[in-house]
Amino acid sequence: MLGTFHSGVDQLITDLVRLEVWAILATAAVIVLYKMLNGRIIMTGLFGGASSLIAVHRVQMLAITLYVALDYIQRVATAHSFGSLPDEPQDMLLLLGGSHTLYLGGQGMERLGWLSFLRGNKIEEE
Repeated sequence: MLGTFHSGVDQLITDLVRLEVWAILATAAVIVLYKMLNGRIIMTGLFGGASSLIAVHRVQMLAITLYVALDYIQRVATAHSFGSLPDEPQDMLLLLGGSHTLYLGGQGMERLGWLSFLRGNKIEEE
């Protein structure tokens, strides 16, 4: 009888902690979103590169990073083992690494002027 009581209390505590974590994450997300909409978090240049055009390498990195982060949060939320975090699958790590490699390549091309050259503009010599 006593063992059943303890397992019920343990489950209740686990559920309350899980609810608190989700409440903290939701509150943080609402605060960040509010500050973004209010203009206190500056969003200019987030998707644009050196030119005013949208930089595809920045958009893809943001999208892939958000996808991998949300996938991991879902894995943590549905994990049934306590005391350790779940492992991230290797394909997700490869996806994230490839995305960041493309971003760094795009940044390098943008900084060296190769994007302008590929668009048909001349590269200015220093």
